[in-house]
Amino acid sequence: MKSRLFNTLLLAALAVPFFTACETDTDSNPTFHEADGFVLNEPAYAANNIYDLGSESSTVNLTCSQPDYGGIPMAVVYSVDVCFDDEFAEADEDAGTAAQYSTLTTTFTSTTIAIDAAELNSALKELYTTVYGDEAEVPTDDAVTIYIRLNAVISGQSTLGACQSNTISLSVLISATESLSLPTEMYLVGSWDSWAAFHSMPAVYGMEGCFYQTLWFNGDEWGNTFGQFKFGTKDGEYIGTDDERVTLTWDTDATYEENDDCNFRILEPGYYTIYIRAKVVGTAYSFEVVVSDAIVVLVSPTETNGWSSTDETYYFTDNGDGTLSVTIDNITNGNNGGAEIRMATIVQDYDWWRTEFTLVDGTTIYYRDSNIVSTWSEVGDNYSLLAPYVGCVVTIDLNNGTGSVE
Repeated sequence: MKSRLFNTLLLAALAVPFFTACETDTDSNPTFHEADGFVLNEPAYAANNIYDLGSESSTVNLTCSQPDYGGIPMAVVYSVDVCFDDEFAEADEDAGTAAQYSTLTTTFTSTTIAIDAAELNSALKELYTTVYGDEAEVPTDDAVTIYIRLNAVISGQSTLGACQSNTISLSVLISATESLSLPTEMYLVGSWDSWAAFHSMPAVYGMEGCFYQTLWFNGDEWGNTFGQFKFGTKDGEYIGTDDERVTLTWDTDATYEENDDCNFRILEPGYYTIYIRAKVVGTAYSFEVVVSDAIVVLVSPTETNGWSSTDETYYFTDNGDGTLSVTIDNITNGNNGGAEIRMATIVQDYDWWRTEFTLVDGTTIYYRDSNIVSTWSEVGDNYSLLAPYVGCVVTIDLNNGTGSVE
């Protein structure tokens, strides 16, 4: 098997504890500080341009500067707020009013912001009824002015480095016809459980239309030694290699084989990651499918060197029976008393926290689907996986969605 199951470095964002002032600080040794804000650029010709949100494959492209954290380059996550005025009023419980703006689901890690027009269109239609009432008719015949601002935060954090951009205005034409929305669910069916059921894939957190799953393929009950699968946007939908909407990238040395069943077929047994990104092209979907060697990582302060460990002792290894495991030989200072275990599947070039998972009650795999500040205990104490002692072994079975710490 050619799976590469190894640890990974955290982004510079998690090195913040090292950005403390000291007597030797100089101009060439910058010190981290919070940013006051950053610049969202007004698009060229925006003043005389109307963005038709009903156009096929349309995007609203924006650019911004990166917040200045004392001259220190940081990995930053940007989110987009939209509003029908420039006030961006918060919810008022006393007045019984909801927030008068909407934050788009998709987030960005680049200063180039490509907002999907269909997502923006849906958000504005929902926001309009929130602001003006359920009986209000969304204006679709004439252009309306909307206001946009960006929020920034250091990757992997919720408040550290948090700041907002200035506000810009754009003229948009809201589409009356609801365009095809990106799927909110994706399913896999295949040989790892003898095609018994459709299994919901975890979504890449904060990335609309992106899904992934890491599985152990090792034949089936009919004696086939290869692994194979199909996928669908709903239970019972079989999408295979013959579907013209599919673009396949085979990012592994494992042999790919064409077959009459049009299944995605992997000839060598082992752990592989399946990544599917759905896009809207006109009135139909397109699917980018990537099959790659599995990379499962321990990202945790329980590692020897804390958040930046590169010790190969902490690589997850394939046990050859469908399980992966790693031994924790050291517990250092970190979240939840220094004993919390953080794990992730590395998918494409996404930040690890977008594809993180834990063991609920220490036994059941749960994939991240919420905004975690710094510890899984914020979701619930039983979501936080702790290393009970030095020398404990973390074992996971991704096919069955189970695991243990012993």
